[in-house]
Order: sequence, then C-alpha cells, then structure tokens
Amino acid sequence: MITIRNRIEEITNKKIQCYAQDPCYTAVDTWALAQHGCKVLEDPQALLEIDDDCVLFSCCPDLLLKEITVDFARPAILIWDRVVPGKILGRHNPNIDRVRNMIENEYDCYEFWGIHGAGRGPFMANLVVYVRR
Repeated sequence: MITIRNRIEEITNKKIQCYAQDPCYTAVDTWALAQHGCKVLEDPQALLEIDDDCVLFSCCPDLLLKEITVDFARPAILIWDRVVPGKILGRHNPNIDRVRNMIENEYDCYEFWGIHGAGRGPFMANLVVYVRR
C-alpha cells in the first residue's frame, strides 16, 4: 500500500494521502504506519474516504466492501478479490450483480501476483488490479 502510494507520488509529482483501516490494528501498527505517512482511520471514517480519485486496496474484508463501494464511488484503481460470475455464498464480500456490472462495464483487469492461472496468491486471496477505463 505504501509502495503504491510512493510510486503514484513519483509519477504525478503530487502528495498522496494514505489511509488504512483494520479493527485489529494495535497501537504499534498505527505507529508503524504513521512512520510511513499512513494515517489509520476508524470505521466508518475509512469508508467515507472512498471516492473516484482513490486507490482502494482490500484483502479479505469482513464487510460488504464491494457493495458499499459500488454505491459510493468508482475508484480510479481497485485492488481486491477477483469479481467472478455467479453467486458466491458464505462470503463476507460477495460479487453481487451491481458489483459485477460495474467491473465488467467500467474497469480493465490486470493480474496482481503474476501467477495467472496458478490459483490464489498470498493470504489465500485471489487479488487482481482493476483500473477504471
């Protein structure tokens, strides 16, 4: 996340604000992120920062982040679990029709881990990068 922010700053020559949110963050986590210019936000403030200009990175969320995102904004870049056809039951962040339509009609997909066709990447996630067209 911090590397992505740093690279975007290099390319655009603009200062980019970096936010993080996870209910499991400790004081040490918050301190460590702050050392790299990343501010930890509490829920729901982090969700309110999602807009059309953001890069949204999410790995294994335990809330309906895809649904929330499709209702609020069209982030410039999404880094999250691959959106696949069909209903997936038993997940906290399902690929509902509105999410699938947004991804199919508004974003291009790029492999994130360089293991196309090899299954899941780290954290048992199937992370990909979606870039808004």
